[in-house]
Amino acid sequence: MKPHRRLPAEDTFTQRIIDRGYAVAVFGCGMVADGLEYLGLRIRAAWRARR
Repeated sequence: MKPHRRLPAEDTFTQRIIDRGYAVAVFGCGMVADGLEYLGLRIRAAWRARR
């Protein structure tokens, strides 16, 4: 492991923005996947009830 070298303030700020954006993207993808799964279950249940 290399020793962590000190970064200028703007670099840490940029890194923080990137980390936050990555976290938001992962969270958003999880939400979308859950929503699609929920919709799929609802559609399947409605389809089964209709037939």
